[in-house]
Amino acid sequence: MKRLSFLPCALAFFVGGCNLLTNKQPIDKPASSALQPAQEEKTRPFTKDTLSALLIAEFADRRGDFEKTLSIYVEQAKKTNDPNVAKRAYEIASFLENHAEQLDMAMLWAKTAPNSEQANRAALFELSRNNMTDDIAPYLEKVFTQTHTLDFLLLDNNVLPAESYPQLINYIDQLSIKYPNNNRLTYTKAALLSSNKEPQKALITLNTLPTNIQQQSEVILLKTYLLQRTGKTEESIALLNKEIKNTSQNKQLRLNLAHRLISDGKLVEAKQQFLLLTQQYPTDEDIRFALVLVCLETQQWDEAINYLNIMLEHGVNPSVVYFYLASAYDNKGEKEKALSYYQQVNDEENFLNATANAAKILFEQNKTKEAQQYLAKARKDQPAFSTPLYLFEVEALQNQNKLSTAWQLINQAIKADPKNTSLYYSRALLAEKSNNIAQAEKDLRYIIRLEPNNDSAINALGYILTEKTTRYREALQLIKQAYSLNPTNPATLDSMGWVYYKLGKLTEAQEYLQQAYDNYPDPDIAAHLGEVLWKLNDKEQAKAIWSKALEENPQHTTILDTIKRLTGSKEL
Repeated sequence: MKRLSFLPCALAFFVGGCNLLTNKQPIDKPASSALQPAQEEKTRPFTKDTLSALLIAEFADRRGDFEKTLSIYVEQAKKTNDPNVAKRAYEIASFLENHAEQLDMAMLWAKTAPNSEQANRAALFELSRNNMTDDIAPYLEKVFTQTHTLDFLLLDNNVLPAESYPQLINYIDQLSIKYPNNNRLTYTKAALLSSNKEPQKALITLNTLPTNIQQQSEVILLKTYLLQRTGKTEESIALLNKEIKNTSQNKQLRLNLAHRLISDGKLVEAKQQFLLLTQQYPTDEDIRFALVLVCLETQQWDEAINYLNIMLEHGVNPSVVYFYLASAYDNKGEKEKALSYYQQVNDEENFLNATANAAKILFEQNKTKEAQQYLAKARKDQPAFSTPLYLFEVEALQNQNKLSTAWQLINQAIKADPKNTSLYYSRALLAEKSNNIAQAEKDLRYIIRLEPNNDSAINALGYILTEKTTRYREALQLIKQAYSLNPTNPATLDSMGWVYYKLGKLTEAQEYLQQAYDNYPDPDIAAHLGEVLWKLNDKEQAKAIWSKALEENPQHTTILDTIKRLTGSKEL
């Protein structure tokens, strides 16, 4: 079953602002504070040289020479101590992602405009991002007393370094002593604890809020998220259901309930929530799209098609809709309709999958020439996707046993993109399949020379030497190297087990093959594990593993050949 890969994005939990938290009373600043921002720098008058320099900077900006613009503004900001010049320099530095100048100009801006909430917030943000959290306390308090909130910490927490969270939380605790019973500070602390991966502490903090505050939407959303993070999914869902009954029109609560239900695998219940939401918000196409995804996941193809056609009528991007219509018809078995819709997809996000799926249908219909022409045109129309489309076509031709045609195509692809190691990897596997072991080894060693830590190439070479030669000791060293780079890769575990089998070390072989099979019960791994078990005289277990693999892959050549070689018959 396909995963709902887009649904988490559509329903992602965002910690919102605290505008519903009802501490709106003015905040009186305490008589003294342990830390104070640097004293205001006096602005110096502009000279003719300053005006001339700033004019040159603006002309440079219009020409797109932003580095020169930044250099001039930084110099003049330091000369004049003018907050507007410092602010402009900070904005240009931010645009250019010049972090050093961002920090310097934010600090200068805050010094020259100490009563500016924007300036203090910029200084606080840059200090936090640069992990200079020992210096942020005065700016944190400044922003809080100016705005009565620290909401921006929640909005920006996706770019603040994780190392800054503990100190920020500590400073909020200090502010809470100076400004007791402040709901905003409590909520912000809970949200930061959540970002700091301390969900249990965050829950405890939220529970200190007054009952009426705990019933407000953003608090409920954070609390249900934390409950799920701590493994209390049922409690999270129950709380959302309870609050929705009290506030049935709350869109965000119902969306979050749907998200929780999906996370808990309750797709039917999630679908019901989306249906209710589409009734309440009939013009919200994001909700309808989420409903489509749930229908596709639950294999309700006709219902998904119906909602997708409504989206087309409402003017939603047709290319995106065509892709999901094609997917629905494809899964439903109506291949011609699927093909028609796949071939109309042109948006960047879905083009590659749509093109590959359309070509797959043509290959399955034995329309090989038509499929190749279609893929060639796609590569011409969308050159950015040429390499993956080449790789797809080479694999499809191999599956049809058209090895000569595949060989010509992969060489054509390498000529078009001679530095792409994925193409050399594909050619190596094709060469191995054609028993051209020398070429396979040459291509894989070329990749390893360019990418010494490419565990896939190292493992592939080790496996080919194991399977196609008697160079087992050399193969073992390669596979051990791949294993050291990626010890959980089932392919490498399979190779390790197989080379030990070839070396006659059956116990070690079983150990690695069992790990590989437990992680990824692939039929090739099942064939290998079964053979080792057979040699260890555990024939019933070997048969059980082969039988299970054949249930899903009844014509799998490797398993059938293994069974015949060991038992004398393809029947178990």
